[in-house]
Formats: sequence, C-alpha cells, structure tokens
Amino acid sequence: MKIKACTKCKTEYPLTAEYFFRDRVRSGGLRSNCKGCCKKDARKRAPRNRKKKNSRARGYRLLYGDKIRGRTRDRKHNLTTGQYDKMLRGQNGVCAICGELEITKQNDRLRALSVDHNHSTGKIRGLLCNKCNSAIGNLCVDDHGIELLCSAISYIKNSS
Repeated sequence: MKIKACTKCKTEYPLTAEYFFRDRVRSGGLRSNCKGCCKKDARKRAPRNRKKKNSRARGYRLLYGDKIRGRTRDRKHNLTTGQYDKMLRGQNGVCAICGELEITKQNDRLRALSVDHNHSTGKIRGLLCNKCNSAIGNLCVDDHGIELLCSAISYIKNSS
C-alpha cells in the first residue's frame, strides 16, 4: 500500500479515500491535504463566507420557492403540485377547518396552506392554515384520537 504525507500537517497516511478527499483534477485522484486539515480549513473559512452563502441561498429561494415547495411536498407526502392545486381548488383556496385564507407570512410572502395528514397512516386529510395545523399538531390528534379534541371542546364550552 502506498503512503502519502499531508502537505499541511506532514503526517503520513495510506494513499486512500479514507484519509484524503477525492480530486479529479489531481493526477493521483486525491487531494494533497488530509481530510483532517481540509476540515479545519473549511471551519476557518465558514464564518467569512456565511453572509455570501446565505445571500445566495435566499436569492435562490425567492426565485425558485414554488419549485422547492413542490419537491418537498412530493417527497414528504407523495403529493404532486397538480394534486395540491386540485385540493386547493376543491377547498376554494381556504383552510378546511376555519374556512379562512392563510394569513401567516414567511419571507414577506403568504405561506401556502399546509398539507394535513395522519402521521400514523400517512393519509392526507386536507389543507390547513398554519393556525389550525399547529392546533391539531399540538393536540396530537393522531396519538390520542378524537377524545382529546372532544375534551378540549367541552373544556372551552364549560369555562365560558
């Protein structure tokens, strides 16, 4: 097995991808610095590049936010953008519980209605505003069933 010395720390390691990051440009196919030195350098550079990186990511999200949200919905709920739009039209663009439009803003834009689903089965129930979705999530309707929701309703009625 060939041995290679890191050009930064001068420590000798076996010439494998376990100790050196791959680099297609180099003749040996591996970087000249060991993985440990590369990681230290990256940690030093990170604070200087953070603003630039965040600015670039923010710009990308503004340009392609709908595309990103569509991919996330598809991955998490197996729901395409077309299916989401069909559900939204079926609910007249409002929350399935309160019947209101979404009012919560995120990055100066109105949020899309959230996909409400049963966490145990994955079955999609409908589209909810952030307020109603949070309320159902905090009541853990999936875990305790409808009893907890009924208990909350009777509590509110009795305390009025």
